[in-house]
Amino acid sequence: MELFVKSFSKSILNKILVVVIVMQVSSLIIVVINNSLETTRRIKRFANESEILLAKQIEKSSEKLFASIELTLQAISRENSVSNILISEDNKKKILGDFKYYEEGNGAIKRLMIATYNNIFYQYPETKTVSLNYEPTKEVWYKKAMSNKGRVVYLSPAANEQSGNTEIIIAKTVNKDAKTIGVVAAAVSTDYFSSILEEIYLGKTGYAYAVNSDGIITAHRKKEMISKSISSEPFFEKIKDLDTGQLEYEINGKEYFMNFTTNARTGWKFIVVMESKEIEDDIKNMILKNVMILLVVLILGICFSIWIVSGITKPMKYLLDGMKKVEQGDLEVHLIEQSRDEVGKLTRKFNEMIEQIRNLVKSILETAHLLFYSSKEFHRICESHSVSAQVISASLEQLSSTSDLQFTETDHMLKQTMQFSDYINVIIQNAREVMEQAEESKRVNRLGVERVKELHKISKTGMDLGKEVTIEIEGLQSKTKAVANIIYNIEDIARQTNLISLNASIEAARAGEYGRSFGVVATEIRLLAEQTEKLTHTMYSYLGEMVSQVEKATRIMEEVRQISTLQYEAMLNTENVFTHIDKIAGEIALKITRLNEAIYYMNLEKNNLLEGIEHIAHQVEDSALMCRHIHESVEEQTSNIEKIFRSSEELLKMAQDLENKTSMFQLKS
Repeated sequence: MELFVKSFSKSILNKILVVVIVMQVSSLIIVVINNSLETTRRIKRFANESEILLAKQIEKSSEKLFASIELTLQAISRENSVSNILISEDNKKKILGDFKYYEEGNGAIKRLMIATYNNIFYQYPETKTVSLNYEPTKEVWYKKAMSNKGRVVYLSPAANEQSGNTEIIIAKTVNKDAKTIGVVAAAVSTDYFSSILEEIYLGKTGYAYAVNSDGIITAHRKKEMISKSISSEPFFEKIKDLDTGQLEYEINGKEYFMNFTTNARTGWKFIVVMESKEIEDDIKNMILKNVMILLVVLILGICFSIWIVSGITKPMKYLLDGMKKVEQGDLEVHLIEQSRDEVGKLTRKFNEMIEQIRNLVKSILETAHLLFYSSKEFHRICESHSVSAQVISASLEQLSSTSDLQFTETDHMLKQTMQFSDYINVIIQNAREVMEQAEESKRVNRLGVERVKELHKISKTGMDLGKEVTIEIEGLQSKTKAVANIIYNIEDIARQTNLISLNASIEAARAGEYGRSFGVVATEIRLLAEQTEKLTHTMYSYLGEMVSQVEKATRIMEEVRQISTLQYEAMLNTENVFTHIDKIAGEIALKITRLNEAIYYMNLEKNNLLEGIEHIAHQVEDSALMCRHIHESVEEQTSNIEKIFRSSEELLKMAQDLENKTSMFQLKS
């Protein structure tokens, strides 16, 4: 097997054939994949667009039907016979006649009904199964219409108890003089919708159905599915709040995709569903056809490629045989041109090339002898130059190391000087900051002295005011004592008056009838004396408290005066301290100014020193750099000489090898 692979890989026919086959297979695979992808996309798009178009057509047809039913209900509600249903029962015949007219005019309507709030109920076609106790106001369609007055309501499918058929009831309220008097309703059989959907097919598995907003199936081609709820299905939760769209979902292990649209009038969703497997089968069949076409085209391409390549490789084998003879050293080979195409041109050029090689080998043999002897002499000269270059390189290396050491020491001294310069700059900066802080301290100190002086004035004024208040309080105290003495005298007079009035009362009593009026006056004087005594006693107690409070205030003012005196003395001491601090701050500022001048001159000298050291460092660096350049040049020259020396040795070997190898060619003398 390995021999077969090796022989197969060595053949140019096989290589060309493999390239051609790979190109054909790659191109065909790309074409097939592209066609398959495009076909898949088109099939899916066609199915999707078909579903969308079908759903919209169903929705438009249903919209026309719903619109006609609503117009019928509106027309019935405006009929005089209907609006006057409460006036007289004689309208029944007229109402049923109108119902018959509208029912025959709209083929979708199976029943027309009207019910009033007082349970009057008519329907067309009439039926005898309606009970006399039938209360239409309890029906769902009546309640829902009354809950949505003025609007048309649609109910979910429900079985008619009379006929057993599943119906969808559409209802609307009836008004009379702006008052709702009842509800008119139309019953549409679900068979009408199902008959429409039975005629709709999409592929083998596609079908359509309708659901209301509550998830109840209102129309389906399978009658047993009508009235069933799909509200619990996961896919319904995803579409119930959407007006239109598409969805892929899975039920019982089968994958489906749907397109749906919503009728704005009823809220019904018209859904078109198709199994995903049907589309996948169509795609697989299309891909299988493409693969079969690929195989047929591939087989034909391989056969055609073999026929083409064999016509190219046969002359190539003849040319390859001639090249093998040249490989063995036979330069007298001459091939015959068998065609005038590119292979024939290649054969002619091959003969010309062999002729040139033959002449070239003769020239090389002559040159090889001369080169061998010249290489020996060149090798000797290179060996001598190599020894001299090594001596010069060693001397320059020692000089360069000395210059580098000198440069390193100079650079170290420069760095130390720069560091010293940095320290001086830091000192200058610190001195400036100290000077600024001293000036700020001096300013703040002067401000403090001014504030202390102001406080001194205020304290002195407060002390003077305290003395005046103390004097006034002492005057008030003396006057209060004088008032207390006067009140005491008044109280004594009141007591004496009381005694006099008592004696007068006794004398009046002795005088009998003649002294009665005098006794009344004496009694009033006694009462007045007692009141005066009570008032003077009360005033005396108040004055006593006032005197005690004035004495307390006098003591407090005395303490305040003493504290103010101490505070005044403390402020005087503080003013002296601030004055002393201001004097010391001025001396510190003067010393810092002198220090700044000394640092300034030291900085100037430092700059001159730095310039000198930098100049020396530059000269040393230039000298070291020149030594390094010379050393590098010498090393490079030494390296080149060594390379030339090694090259001379190799050249000597090559000349000898060339002479040995050229001896293998077979040339005529």
